[in-house]
Amino acid sequence: MITEERAVEVDVDRIALLKYLYDERNSPQLWAIVKEVQPIGEDEYTATVQLPGVPVPLAKVLVRKSLNVDGVIHEGHSNSPRLLLRLSVFLLGRRCVLRAEYEGPMEYFARRFLRNLLAGSAKKLEEVSRELART
Repeated sequence: MITEERAVEVDVDRIALLKYLYDERNSPQLWAIVKEVQPIGEDEYTATVQLPGVPVPLAKVLVRKSLNVDGVIHEGHSNSPRLLLRLSVFLLGRRCVLRAEYEGPMEYFARRFLRNLLAGSAKKLEEVSRELART
């Protein structure tokens, strides 16, 4: 399993940010690889995920989300191709830590992909935190 992390400073209400992160409808805006989401239940949804460098570039992933006191975790599993993708955001005071974990095909090449994903998500999270701070 490959894990990458990135930290960002945010100045926003924790509850508002956790609600934003927990809502699966916001996943395509925050995570660039998520192209489409379809809710299944309160804590589950399916997502179409684009994985560059993988033999099957689009994968349907069953995602379970969990809300903790200090963060949100979206964990997805797919059987074709067989993969595990966990996208987490933890709030530690004013610091926000984004973590991406990947296990699946082409793991060797996935590290750069995860770094780019987190860099883009960090920028989006800064924009979202500014918008939430205004309201």
